[in-house]
Amino acid sequence: MEKKKRITYIIWFAICTIISVVFIVPLYYTFVNSLRSIYSLPSIALTQKPDWSNYKYAVTLIPFLRYFKNSCIVVGITVFFGVTVDFFYGFAFAKLKVKGNKFLFMLLLSCMMIPGFALQIPQYIAFSNFGIKDTYWIWFLTCMAGSPGIVFLYKQYIESIPGEIEEAAFIDGCGFFRIITQIYMPICKSILAVGLFRVFIGEWGNYMTPYMFLTEKKYPLSIALFNASYTLPSDPTANLDPIKCAAALLYAIPSICVFFLCQKQLVAGLTAGSVKG
Repeated sequence: MEKKKRITYIIWFAICTIISVVFIVPLYYTFVNSLRSIYSLPSIALTQKPDWSNYKYAVTLIPFLRYFKNSCIVVGITVFFGVTVDFFYGFAFAKLKVKGNKFLFMLLLSCMMIPGFALQIPQYIAFSNFGIKDTYWIWFLTCMAGSPGIVFLYKQYIESIPGEIEEAAFIDGCGFFRIITQIYMPICKSILAVGLFRVFIGEWGNYMTPYMFLTEKKYPLSIALFNASYTLPSDPTANLDPIKCAAALLYAIPSICVFFLCQKQLVAGLTAGSVKG
């Protein structure tokens, strides 16, 4: 039995190692080539004379900081309002025993069967008629609609929390808002981290929605780097792949930082379903 467990562990370790390599190699290749001279050929080996100026060119040859600010605005709105509103919806579906609650929840879940692309033309027409095209109100309104998958995640987690906590809070004079923000949110911080990370990654890499509704001045980095045409005024024919690699790494840094900041809570949130009854 012990030998069988050891073999299973070795197999899973090998599988995880292979998956890790698949994700790490592209990052390594991008990092290595971001340090190469624009007059050298791509390579998988670290250069002896790294050229850090590629990162300077990545930021200065296009209005990188402006696009970065736009990305922060879009992601900030989506993460704050999206996670908060979804949690309130999840709490309502889990704890409020009102007529039609189950029907509304099933109606919300049915929205998961509708492809996102199928909603983009109606959204474009509606937002254009409302006069909010090329504004950040679009992200606020979409957050108010809720994300069915994340609402389902929050609902299932909140239902596993004993109702005695809520009853004791009511006896102490807490209203619904204080119960949600001061009791349930701290208890659910691990599952909130899962929702936050999912929303952040989805919006940080979002290309189609900003491209449809925003003009060039408000483009986030996801669009700007895809459309960017880096050129050196001093040498228009130079190979600028190292600069593009540097820009790609700069673009990836926020996602990596958010992952490491939320890593502990992410693991706890993703495994919560397996340890709760």
